Amino acid sequence: MKSKISLFILLILVSSAFISCKKDKTSEFVTTELGFSFKHCVDNKDNYKAKVGDILYGEMEIRVNDSVKLYSNYGKPERLFSIISSDKGTIDEFLLNLHVGDSAIIIIPADSASKYASNLVLRHTDKVYFYLKIQQIISQKEISQEDQLMIEQQQKEFDTIEQYIQKKSLKAEKQESGLYFVKQVEGEGEVAKYGDEVLVNYSVSTLDGKIVE
Repeated sequence: MKSKISLFILLILVSSAFISCKKDKTSEFVTTELGFSFKHCVDNKDNYKAKVGDILYGEMEIRVNDSVKLYSNYGKPERLFSIISSDKGTIDEFLLNLHVGDSAIIIIPADSASKYASNLVLRHTDKVYFYLKIQQIISQKEISQEDQLMIEQQQKEFDTIEQYIQKKSLKAEKQESGLYFVKQVEGEGEVAKYGDEVLVNYSVSTLDGKIVE
């Protein structure tokens, strides 16, 4: 009976933290040039702080324009994000400010939100709100061997691409998703807008030139 009461109290405290986070409209958001915004609702500065390579574990609610709820795992904490890099202008930049026990809001423009939440149908003017409650931060030392191998493999792939770009003297732009974009010929026609349908000719090949599609 005592354990049930303790669990009930814990759920009330967690829910209260989320509610207070939503109602807190007074403190200022930090906003980047790309339109990402961040605000702490609870900041436990004395607790462990996230680092690159860590995994954030806890509860999250995702809303469009702070109204339509798309997802919630309240009461059922799970893995939320793996911090891949410290690059400016990405969600990782804000995740690195979180400590164990923190609550925070991250707001992302529609054109960037699909990188962090799948199957979203949005207008280009929409904003996606992530309400976070961090219960645990799993450090690199605690990550399973399989996860660590995956991170190392991803880094090797990035290194291989970087070497290829340097060897070919390409002017490549790295996107937030990890995609490298090389503009070979710049056209003079109309520029596509978010939500437009475009028809393209393309081919897919490995770095050694072998066509696979």
